[in-house]
Amino acid sequence: MARIYIDDQDLSKVAYTGTWVKGGSPYEHEETVASSTNVGDYFIVTFKGTSVAVYGTFDSTSEGVIATYSVDGAPATRVTTQGGSGDTHRQQFWRSSQLSLAEHKLNVTMVKVNYDPQPGEGTVWFDYFLVTDPTITSFSGPNPSPTQPLIAKPQTSTPVGAMVGGIIGGLFFLLAVICLLVFYRRRKRTLRQEMSEKPNDDITNQNIGSIRPFLLGRGDLSLDSSLESRGRDSGTHISAALAVLPSRKSLAMIRPVPDITHPPGLSIEPSSSDRSSTDHPVENSRDPKTSKRKVYKALRVDIPPSPQSPSTSEQQPPTRQHVDSGVRVQAIQTLDSLHVPSPVELPPVYSPA
Repeated sequence: MARIYIDDQDLSKVAYTGTWVKGGSPYEHEETVASSTNVGDYFIVTFKGTSVAVYGTFDSTSEGVIATYSVDGAPATRVTTQGGSGDTHRQQFWRSSQLSLAEHKLNVTMVKVNYDPQPGEGTVWFDYFLVTDPTITSFSGPNPSPTQPLIAKPQTSTPVGAMVGGIIGGLFFLLAVICLLVFYRRRKRTLRQEMSEKPNDDITNQNIGSIRPFLLGRGDLSLDSSLESRGRDSGTHISAALAVLPSRKSLAMIRPVPDITHPPGLSIEPSSSDRSSTDHPVENSRDPKTSKRKVYKALRVDIPPSPQSPSTSEQQPPTRQHVDSGVRVQAIQTLDSLHVPSPVELPPVYSPA
């Protein structure tokens, strides 16, 4: 035996006559009901089964409403509705007796309604019809409780605004992370460039600051290449090194005078490496290499011995001679020491009368 549900809006099985109003709520079957406030309005339900029951909704304005129920033209059954304190859903209005298993027609007519100033009130609301058919074993609809109203469950869903806000917030966060990464990489590249440029400046300053005064010795041409390479690396002319000598007298002593007669008591002896170059004229007196060679020649200064010290050179005629006093620079024979010797102040020397 099976129970078949026929909804009030199933127009293939329910035919309305008169002014019927469609309504409904989530607490009712299929969320639909049908009602009329006019006396004489009716509807006919066609079904196949052994019994039929009518369910609907009533409220406080439904008390005293009368409707008649008749199956296949049999005498109608008059039913008076009881009122409730509020909307009472899925209540059984009427139930037929046992019928033969065949197709039947149920006629429901409104006999009495209540007057109410509010539209649609003062009546009853028909919801669905429950038919019993023993030939059908499957269940064809919900199983409502005749005494318990249907309680609608609230639907839970995520608000659209929250979803949109979350998506926008995530996009902003991702954009901020990308900007931070780009800034970090640019900053790192800038620091790397600064670090790569800084050692070059330090090396240049170190080379410039490493220039020390020096004194030339004998004609050792190995000093030429050393001074020339150091001059190129530090970007400084060799004259800058000679400018740090103690006084102008020293500079006057080492100034090259290649073509004048030397005063008595002084002999300038060129080095062995420079003898070969004296035969050739100097094209440019400002050439650093030729200037250095002239400096080497000027540094070979022989100081005449005093009367008390023996002389190994050939004695000159006894003429009274005055050698001017001044600053003399002691020549360095080797380049092992890089410090500048202090100048020596010599007293005037007179030859014997």
